[in-house]
Amino acid sequence: MQTRLTLIAIVLFLIWSHVAKAGEFYGTVTRVSDGDTVTVTVGAERVVIRLYGIDAPESSQEFGLEATRALSAAILGKVVRVVSNGVDHYGRTIGVVFYSRVDMNRLMLLNGLAWHYKQYSKDPEYALAESQARMELKGLWGTDNPTPPWVFRRKK
Repeated sequence: MQTRLTLIAIVLFLIWSHVAKAGEFYGTVTRVSDGDTVTVTVGAERVVIRLYGIDAPESSQEFGLEATRALSAAILGKVVRVVSNGVDHYGRTIGVVFYSRVDMNRLMLLNGLAWHYKQYSKDPEYALAESQARMELKGLWGTDNPTPPWVFRRKK
């Protein structure tokens, strides 16, 4: 009986692990690593989510802490819906995070706390959100010549 229950638990875990990496799922945000990476707890599993289509400043970069704090204030401890777009080369689920029907990835762009990551996303709504933040000089767009995170990472 114990062996059967263990086998059932393993099968359910493997099924859930697959679901968490593709499709759509709900979970509680238990950690915000930075402005574009969060951990969502789904049952007993922790799924690291890399927010699709955006690239927020690194923690040691100007506006890095502001981006992390804003995302934390918005969703830390909240139940979110994640729409997965696959898995990146670090094993993180790439996804769009929704809280109360609000696309948090897009919200980070609208608040000037991230760049539209055009290398990986051609989403016209994300491009428009970044353009709007630039025009309104929101967040990092209110500074002179902000350094994109991908350039900052290359320099390190």
